Amino acid sequence: MQLLTNKTMEKLKYDLVRENVVTYEQLTRAQNAASQNATNIGVELIREKFITEKELLQFIEKKLHIPFVNLNDYEIDKHCLHFIGVEDAQKYKIIPLFKIEEVLTIAMADPLDLFAINQLLKSLDITIEPVLSSQSDIKRAIEKFYRSEEADTPQWQSQIFEENMDDTSFKKVVEGILDSAIKSDAKTVTMETSKNGLSIFFNKDLKGLIPAIFTHRFTNELKSLFNMAQDEEFKAATYHYRGFCFLLSTLQTVNGERLSIKIFPPLKKFIDFSFEIKDLEKLSNIIKDPCLIGIEEEYSNAFALALLEFLSTDKSVLSVEAVVKHRIAAVTQIQSDLNVGLNFEKIVNAIDYQGFEVIYFETLYTNEQIEKLKLLAKEKTVIFSKAYNEKISGLNCNIKIYNSKASVLTD
Repeated sequence: MQLLTNKTMEKLKYDLVRENVVTYEQLTRAQNAASQNATNIGVELIREKFITEKELLQFIEKKLHIPFVNLNDYEIDKHCLHFIGVEDAQKYKIIPLFKIEEVLTIAMADPLDLFAINQLLKSLDITIEPVLSSQSDIKRAIEKFYRSEEADTPQWQSQIFEENMDDTSFKKVVEGILDSAIKSDAKTVTMETSKNGLSIFFNKDLKGLIPAIFTHRFTNELKSLFNMAQDEEFKAATYHYRGFCFLLSTLQTVNGERLSIKIFPPLKKFIDFSFEIKDLEKLSNIIKDPCLIGIEEEYSNAFALALLEFLSTDKSVLSVEAVVKHRIAAVTQIQSDLNVGLNFEKIVNAIDYQGFEVIYFETLYTNEQIEKLKLLAKEKTVIFSKAYNEKISGLNCNIKIYNSKASVLTD
């Protein structure tokens, strides 16, 4: 069993004799055996039972003033594994344990291996704090945690480190991230710039890192996939993939560009919502005539679009959305966000000229807007799902639909 490399043992071997931990004869015998067996002094001292592994580690800890960590029952922070690849971990006999702010604590079999530490400092651009551990424990920890991490690591993370990365390769990485987000039932994917690259979060959980060397090419391919200009300071754009809609927005921060992707699942049909018979009858009776409908709860846009598709079989329907996330063949859809030169006033004025019977507004912002909708609701069916004003949110509607229970509440 190889315990410590020669750098540490060569420095401390005579201290073992001076402090009567081993005799000079035992040390000489261990040195000769290490030379013959291509091991090191520490291994041979333990093999000859001149000293126990625990005693030697305690001695090293005392002399170097470096704390000892027993890795047998230690659960490392798996988020730190990406700082050191498995090949470097095996080569230098090290494993990362945890990171606090810009300090990464690593367990080392040879804490005086300055070459290994210097190499890591160059590549990581962070401060390293070494602790001491037995080489056998580090080897077992590498096999345990890196194998577990490899099993948990999505394909996109391993693809990043392939050679000859081209535009097609980066597209596969982007779509691999989207696949993983779908599989994880994530609602958002956030990408934030850090010293080491682009950190990838699903909801608020760190899932991986795009290394700094690849960040620019990765973000270029991501924006290209969403048909977004590379130099936009703020914009929202959509990409449809596997039936899902992904809404990308960007924001320049003091740390660099922040990218956020909201994920919208495939649209359900109106009949897929769990209505009770009494609620269906109530809704059917109300929508025969002009009315005002408010839809509550998160992702109410999904229910609203399903209702619009249902109504479009015999009515002319207009949907006004911040960003069109799902296309509906029989519904006229327009955008009213920052990317389009339309505004609320122009849209309302155009409704009569176009002859729409059902109008859906995804978002309302002002009391003036709701007053105009109340007038429209006397002649047309008007639906809305989001309101950024307490007065609007508490508005008396003909019906309010709570889409998780698909219940219809009449006022």
